[in-house]
Amino acid sequence: MYNTVDVMGWDRAKPTHAYLSTGFIALLEQRGVPNDFFTKLAQKEIDELLSISKDYRRLFDRYSARAFLRDSSCIFDDDILLRMLQANVPLNEPMMLHKVNKFIKDELRLFKEKSKFPVSESRYLRMLPDHTGLLKSDEAYIAIGNESCHYDVGRLGKIIAIRNPSYFPQDIRKLKIVSTSDLVRRCPTKGKFFSGILAGIVLSTKGDKSEAEMMSGGDFDGDIAWCCWNEILVESVQECEEYELSSNTGNDPWKQRLIDYESPSWTNLIIDYTMHHRHDKQTLGKIATTLEMMRDSPRFTSHEVNAIAKKAFIQVDNPYRSQWTETDDCKYRISCKPHWHRLAQRNSYTYRSNKVLGQIFDMLEDVGRKGFDYNDVELQMNIHIIQTIEKAENRNRDRVELIRKDMLQRLRTFNNRYSSMGTKQDSDEEFQKRLTRKATKDFFKQYRSEIENIYKDDDMKEVISILYEQTYFHQRKKMMRGEGPYVFAWEVGHDNLCRIFADRGGVGVTVARGNDCMIFRG
Repeated sequence: MYNTVDVMGWDRAKPTHAYLSTGFIALLEQRGVPNDFFTKLAQKEIDELLSISKDYRRLFDRYSARAFLRDSSCIFDDDILLRMLQANVPLNEPMMLHKVNKFIKDELRLFKEKSKFPVSESRYLRMLPDHTGLLKSDEAYIAIGNESCHYDVGRLGKIIAIRNPSYFPQDIRKLKIVSTSDLVRRCPTKGKFFSGILAGIVLSTKGDKSEAEMMSGGDFDGDIAWCCWNEILVESVQECEEYELSSNTGNDPWKQRLIDYESPSWTNLIIDYTMHHRHDKQTLGKIATTLEMMRDSPRFTSHEVNAIAKKAFIQVDNPYRSQWTETDDCKYRISCKPHWHRLAQRNSYTYRSNKVLGQIFDMLEDVGRKGFDYNDVELQMNIHIIQTIEKAENRNRDRVELIRKDMLQRLRTFNNRYSSMGTKQDSDEEFQKRLTRKATKDFFKQYRSEIENIYKDDDMKEVISILYEQTYFHQRKKMMRGEGPYVFAWEVGHDNLCRIFADRGGVGVTVARGNDCMIFRG
């Protein structure tokens, strides 16, 4: 029906923290922001990642933001590192140490690929139109929810706003901030409207184009802007000439089709539209990737870069008309790629970029090569495991020796299969992928089921402790490094191991897994 509105949801009263990206960094660099600003942000994040391994609380908070504990009766649905962190497993435990190191490396890899660095004085805010007409063309009003009292945005007087995706340096808008009191003074009746806004950025609609449209054709239908009031960043952004841009909007052939939902051709139409949508995404990806590398390359002029940026802009606005031609494939083919780009690893022809993305990449590469220093951590047999086994020995030493022999045999069988999952030519990452693919949860379920059936009259915590003990001695005897020997014990019985650590560490872990989830989440 006409003249109706469907409310799909509500904005959060607390806006989400905002992050930089490779595209934003390249555009901000073009607008004059010094490289030191970005490298200091990168170094701060590197220091944070390397220090959280020694701070259990911060490590848990950061990892729990990436993972979650499932409400499942099956232990093989668990995230083992999350369980270990919740049970206070010490960092000198080998499996724990290597999983934490892998998590840190994964975080560094994400920073290296996407340059997603947080900026404390920035938020993602929804763009709202100024229907009161009180704001001038270069002014804005922002509200950042409950945090407004913590950030004196009005003190600086200006912010920068940019929408994702953005293709031109001119898409970065530097705007004057107007306070609620100033707006009330301009018009007491209309100005009161702004005091009721919890979160968002209100932009003027005056002039030929609104500020939203100046951000690569944005509008007010739900678009989000990256807003930053960091004093150094705002003051560093220099003015630049506006770039005249028209999307040359044409008729959408898909909208003109008369659709008969009961017609046999309906299925074919859906398939055609899906394939067209897929082709549009591939074309846009090709243009965007070319644009990333052209911004870095010294062989292309700003005019050529803007020409490709315009193609990307029009492709987004007109998805039914491809802006990339075979001529573009030849004209803008980039055989020599900047060393920081994700495609450079697939191509032997690279050059070392001196721009800020290249500098950040080198910083992260250097940290990745060093990794976590395992030599500073003394890997020891945990005292809680020893005490659990001693308790079993005091009760029946012969039974413990029998279990030891059986666990050692099972461990050797697993290690033979584990070592056959990869080849010597594989890198560590490829080896882990092979392990993940082949050693599925059914693989460990089989061992778990066999152990539970054989030792159903024994305490499973004691049985798994003996298995863990054998992995420790086997690792010491074979002089093996890494988490390999410990995978079996933790995958088969991490619920029992975590309860041993948690019970001794003061965390009340219950037997019922449903209660486990409630306690950990609370």
